[in-house]
Amino acid sequence: MSYLNRSLSRRSLMGLGLSSLGALAIACGGAASPTAAPAKPAEPTKPAAAVTTAPAATTAPAATKPAAAATGAASPAASAATPAAAATGAAPAATKPAAAASPAAGASPAAGASPAAGATAAPAAAGAAAAEKLGVAKDKVPKSSKMVLYSATVQEQTAKRIDAFKAWVKKNYEADVDVTHIYASTVEGFNRARGEMANPQADVLDTTNDLAIQAKRIGLTQPYKIGSFDTVPGFARDPEGFWYAPTVSVFVIDYNTETVKADEAPKDWEDLIKPRFKNKLILRDPTQSGSGGTIVLGFLALYGEEAGKDFLYRLDSQVGGKYLENSTQTVLDVGRGAADTLIWNEAYSLQVKYQQNFPNVGVVYPKSWMLAEMTTTNILKGAKNLVPAQLWIEWSMSLESAKLNAQNFSRPSRTDLPAADLPDWMKQTPTDKLPVVNLDAAKLEEKRKDWLALWSGQIKGKGADYVAKNPNPPKYELKKDFVLS
Repeated sequence: MSYLNRSLSRRSLMGLGLSSLGALAIACGGAASPTAAPAKPAEPTKPAAAVTTAPAATTAPAATKPAAAATGAASPAASAATPAAAATGAAPAATKPAAAASPAAGASPAAGASPAAGATAAPAAAGAAAAEKLGVAKDKVPKSSKMVLYSATVQEQTAKRIDAFKAWVKKNYEADVDVTHIYASTVEGFNRARGEMANPQADVLDTTNDLAIQAKRIGLTQPYKIGSFDTVPGFARDPEGFWYAPTVSVFVIDYNTETVKADEAPKDWEDLIKPRFKNKLILRDPTQSGSGGTIVLGFLALYGEEAGKDFLYRLDSQVGGKYLENSTQTVLDVGRGAADTLIWNEAYSLQVKYQQNFPNVGVVYPKSWMLAEMTTTNILKGAKNLVPAQLWIEWSMSLESAKLNAQNFSRPSRTDLPAADLPDWMKQTPTDKLPVVNLDAAKLEEKRKDWLALWSGQIKGKGADYVAKNPNPPKYELKKDFVLS
């Protein structure tokens, strides 16, 4: 049994308490054989036809037909929850893939995320959501208030979250909240909030977990313990309540099924550095994107700095030194044929495939291991609208929000979501069946500045020259240096 498998056996997915979790690596080597792609949540009464994806790669069940196009998909930093529809499709057998169809099939929950992924929810009594304890007393909530949110979720998706939040406030407090969303990438939003510390212009910041840890350290955020604090898994919240993680983002490989043949489709990370994908790969700039940073830090941490640098040089060669600055381009560029393949997150990949009607986006879960990160929501220190900000946190971590997240292809961190509320795309390949290893977020945070500087100064734009001098890649092996025991 690998140390990855042993790591999982020591951690029950229902009882983990990793409050410092920043990024996750998910090893798929011990998982069941490839499963069908998750069904699109569109018509609750119709089962989806199961399909498989690229050979040997874990993939997602296909939908019976594309969902009505959603005008924009959530960025990895803040996957939006939309009541868009209940998922459909019968769960495939765990021991063999469904009959082959298109190699693209969408994404698989088998790529699971953190223990928070909610894949196998603990049984919950009917009406559990209605019985959740609220941390803000009704008499403390003004009848009318406002709030400003910095989030990397695109406007259209955030609008759905805001509508659900406002309805929740109305139902529970008989009050109205006017929410202003200001879009910014995870890094941009963090830097903007930090620059405004003396006079905060926002109340809530949605960002990645590693940046949330940094925000706490520099005094950018303030603690708040929600009413249901004890029901939230330890890995999905700061022990003092400085940050909460409603969802987990799992990184996958996307590819265009019209330009990449089934037998050429990438099945694992090392396939991306093959000559077939020279100048055909898309990556985000890790200095501009928290998720892009997670990818870079992950390879350096798990392969070791020297082998990690080698791999990043080879990825840079495939990208041609050009990195996207806008997260909305990523999966859309693959779907539109601007590139053949991409490393990005599960939620946005599925949202583009099914909600924006790009059935040619194939989603592969690498067969060796996977990276993931948690999406967090934080109250900024000195927030001018504290009560509505607290309500936002309460709603974000509620079972009602978790259900909406799941319906929108975002893995909720709540593990007590009633089984009846789990969409089929999560039931088909439950994440708690996968071995999970956790990276030490605090230790990674210590390396972030140096490793991003290393990438900017030594790697970016220099991959082609490096590969010309070093044509043969080394053997990449997972290291334990940054793995929590």
